[in-house]
Amino acid sequence: MTRWTVAALSALMLLSACGDDESPSRPPTSSNTPTMECNDYLIVTVRGTGEPLDGSNLLGPVAEQIAAAHPGRTRHYDVPYPASAESLSTAPGDAYFGESADDGVRLVLNELNSAAEQCPQQRSVVMGFSQGALVVGDALISPDRRDAGQDEAELDSRAAENVAAAVVYGDPRFVGSEPFNAGTYDRSVNGMLRPRSAGDLDAFAGRLRSYCVAHDFVCQSGGQFDPHISYFTNGMRDEGAQFVLARLSATASP
Repeated sequence: MTRWTVAALSALMLLSACGDDESPSRPPTSSNTPTMECNDYLIVTVRGTGEPLDGSNLLGPVAEQIAAAHPGRTRHYDVPYPASAESLSTAPGDAYFGESADDGVRLVLNELNSAAEQCPQQRSVVMGFSQGALVVGDALISPDRRDAGQDEAELDSRAAENVAAAVVYGDPRFVGSEPFNAGTYDRSVNGMLRPRSAGDLDAFAGRLRSYCVAHDFVCQSGGQFDPHISYFTNGMRDEGAQFVLARLSATASP
């Protein structure tokens, strides 16, 4: 089995940010839903494995671009899940995120469903990188179609309707033939984990971009590590931000 080397994982950490992730292994839950601040737009980001919470990670600059275009109208929720893995491997099907991804799905669903209940006019933007991309994709589909969070709730119909845009990078459950994909990927190659069935995300197809580069071992099974960190520098962060801004403009109230 070819595992990620310490050097490779360190490279990801250095590219994302400096600092430690202080999130607990199992984020606490509350029986009472906290009162939310209702803004025009909610930005939900789900970081990749090993990235720091509330740091300068892959998705932070994307969220900042969106917020800058709508000053005073956004709220950013960086999902406080562990972003850890029990097994990291370039061998197809040999990575395992354990409870980390389950926690991520639960927290995303809680946030989106609560926002739809308390702020029904608020539009949501959901973004994920690597393990975070898996979390986002699985949160958007029914529990029986998920790899992560199979025991968690379903996305409420109002919450699903309120998702204005979704952007993911390097999805482990990438399906090469989907029409919402973008990048230099090979359409005949799927992600390193069990790919979703074609059509699972059809309800979001017009609102979704899934970025994948050639030979990224996470979204192109059997590839290499280095392409997986190319999203930090290859311009796709800006592309994702522009896609979101175009979607928000298209769905803005007259």
